[in-house]
Amino acid sequence: MDLDEFDDFGDEEEQEEEQLDPNNPDHAFILLEREFTKTIADIEQNAQAAQYAEEFNKLFEALYTHNETRKQLTQRCAELEEQLAGGTEKLIIATKIAEGDAEVIASLKGKIEYSWRMTDAAHEREQQAQEIIDNLRSQISALAAELDFKNKMSSEDDGGGQQSKNQ
Repeated sequence: MDLDEFDDFGDEEEQEEEQLDPNNPDHAFILLEREFTKTIADIEQNAQAAQYAEEFNKLFEALYTHNETRKQLTQRCAELEEQLAGGTEKLIIATKIAEGDAEVIASLKGKIEYSWRMTDAAHEREQQAQEIIDNLRSQISALAAELDFKNKMSSEDDGGGQQSKNQ
């Protein structure tokens, strides 16, 4: 590998670093990791500070673990927000369906009440017609009895008159 190629490699890394946005949490951590690597290299070169390198590594590992956990939690929050949005849509649809069903139920109740009123009215008319029929039957019976009575009377009158004629 030529020295020129090595210099180009460093330039590419610097260009990539310039493209990273420190305000983006994902980029900020990458930038922090690069800075950490440089700092650890400096600490390990300094004999007096070398004893702190391991503690510094532990701190960075904890930071890395927490950053990964934060990413997972952020992703989980996004998934839950999507589920919540989907659930909200389903709830709105179910509410509209329930309102429509309530209207249909109210309409059907009105029709049932109307049918019961019509049934009650028909039953009342049927009872009145039955009473009229019963009254007419009793009148027919009374008239038939009266007619029989008159026929008997008239036959007795005729029979009595014929007996006197026969004598």
